[in-house]
Amino acid sequence: MSTPFTLETNSWISTSSSPELFVAEKVLKRVKGNNQSNLTSETIKIHFNLSTGALEFRDSNNNLIVSFDKDSRSPDFTSDDYDQYFSETNASTRGQYDTLLTWSKQQALAIAFDDGPESYERISTAVLYRSTANSSNAPESSNADGSDNNTSDANPTFPAPIAGSGSGGSDLLRYPLRVPNLGYDFIRITAFEYKPGGRESLSLTNPNRGERRGEQLETTILPMQPNFSESNAVGWGGDKLNPLQMVLGQAAGGLIEGIGDANFQTALNALNKTGEDVKQAIEDPKTGPALIAYFAGQAVGANIQTRVTGDVLNPNLELLFSGPNLRTFQFNFRMTPRDHDESLMIKKIIRTFKKNMAVKKSSSKLFLETPNIFQLEYIYNSDGPNGGQQHPYLNKFKMMAMTSFNVNYTPDGTYMTYGRDGSLTAYDINMAFGELEPIYADDYDDQFTDMGF
Repeated sequence: MSTPFTLETNSWISTSSSPELFVAEKVLKRVKGNNQSNLTSETIKIHFNLSTGALEFRDSNNNLIVSFDKDSRSPDFTSDDYDQYFSETNASTRGQYDTLLTWSKQQALAIAFDDGPESYERISTAVLYRSTANSSNAPESSNADGSDNNTSDANPTFPAPIAGSGSGGSDLLRYPLRVPNLGYDFIRITAFEYKPGGRESLSLTNPNRGERRGEQLETTILPMQPNFSESNAVGWGGDKLNPLQMVLGQAAGGLIEGIGDANFQTALNALNKTGEDVKQAIEDPKTGPALIAYFAGQAVGANIQTRVTGDVLNPNLELLFSGPNLRTFQFNFRMTPRDHDESLMIKKIIRTFKKNMAVKKSSSKLFLETPNIFQLEYIYNSDGPNGGQQHPYLNKFKMMAMTSFNVNYTPDGTYMTYGRDGSLTAYDINMAFGELEPIYADDYDDQFTDMGF
């Protein structure tokens, strides 16, 4: 039996009144009042009960802020002061919760290990401590007020933008807030202002006709889904061209060619040739009666040809390319807030998506402007050597418009809220996207390093 964690004996003391209770202190940043820039340094007390496995965070006056039961990973919030120390929406307090909790669980395991095999077995197999005990890459210690945050229960460091992708905006939203740092794969959705093409987009030779990405806005990180699929389609359709249309088509081509070259003799020759072909077909005893019946039917609007001869003109039916199709994608996410900060983040994510896909009004109110557009990316191995990259075995996306956004506030069929702040217990969101530009063959001309579009 071994543990990778080293007990910081200078941090913990066993209380005289209760030998099973260990207390440590850490200094954290705290937001005072409603002013997010009003910060102070405050002492937080960590209580660990070796007998029960309970873990508590208390303020300097010993008031309980948040507590943890050893058989649950969900914290119990008992004070409104939680947001002042651990709010994820403030840059100064962001990450303090994860770092302090990770350090506290590591030290709790070290205390149990120091007490003996029976205590360590009981604590290390408890729900609250199990993932930390099973971590194979955890450091020996980390400081709650320092920079060491690379543990299995800490937030992952989300990767920098992929080169040329334009992702990684200044306003980063993410769900869930806290995930294991074990090579986390995720979906990155970045909003951009829509940039109209202007007159240059009307040019037949403009190489950037599909570039519509303007100023970068919010970036949202969401978890991978259980079902991924794509559908690529190209327009093909049956087309008919009967012999008479062929003859007339040849005549029209010759006529247009002659007019274009200012060679009226060419145009006249084309008309004469057409007249001779039709005359020969009518005089032919095999085709003549059918053609005469066909023209008679066209004159009266009835199928005279088949009634008289039993024949139809050969339609020369052929499947012909009719144009590209645009791809569409749908994504479904279930969001279940596990604490107050996560409920605030979910609310902000939903609000941000709804705002970015909404139609804008021009300053004069005379016109409506195009909503913002989105870049979606599947990111592979956020803990890898490259800090996250386009997933090599999943498709890529072109710039997309969000065509619908739906929220189910009661996905479990009943209305339930958390009493602390009124947040719903779960949210289902459904997003539909459509690519702005079709997929072309030259989109696959790059070096074979990923799945392509």
